[in-house]
Amino acid sequence: MKRFLGIVLGSLLIVGLLAAAKNAALYFHFYKHGEFGLARVSARVSDEPASATADTTDEPTDDADETSDETTSDETADLTGTWRGEYDEYRGGADVRHVYVFEFATATSGTYEHTRLDLKMFDKRAPVYSWLSLLPYKAPTSADHRGEVRVAPGGYLTFAPGEESAWADTVYSKFATRNDTLFIDSRKAPAPYDDEPIWTPPFSEKPELTRLAFVWTSPI
Repeated sequence: MKRFLGIVLGSLLIVGLLAAAKNAALYFHFYKHGEFGLARVSARVSDEPASATADTTDEPTDDADETSDETTSDETADLTGTWRGEYDEYRGGADVRHVYVFEFATATSGTYEHTRLDLKMFDKRAPVYSWLSLLPYKAPTSADHRGEVRVAPGGYLTFAPGEESAWADTVYSKFATRNDTLFIDSRKAPAPYDDEPIWTPPFSEKPELTRLAFVWTSPI
């Protein structure tokens, strides 16, 4: 009887350790939490002078944690080149990854693509913190949304409407740069606005401690 109980308890311990290891790997390595910054992956020399770019003097807020202390804006930021960023949604349901690619042909105008990934290999959707979450995403065939983007006076990016755009009318969003990282306000408004920017996109934050304790011990 003692041997049987030992086997049962040992098996439960192994299952618990495997689940904890899986959740730790997802939390620290596989999931992309926190601030949304697009990294410059390539740059081209623009014929347009850097001084033609918009004034980006809006300072980031404390909502972005460490980003607010280090992000700076400057009036001559040249966005020419390719910028790429991605983040994961964290909420009930399945894993969803968002990928943004911005291509600025000049210092003030370019295009963007937004791709939403929600299928893993074998065309499976993965519940958050599940074993399926360890699998890579299936490569998409095309972007969900794409359109034109421009730098506007006052430190704004404008996203133009279009057949493949996410918006029916032009929307404004504040932006800032830090080194080779481009931060874009998660807010999109129909006109320039005075609200402080929020550099962290919705649903990308790390779980609350109480939720983290739950997923840490969850066997799924």
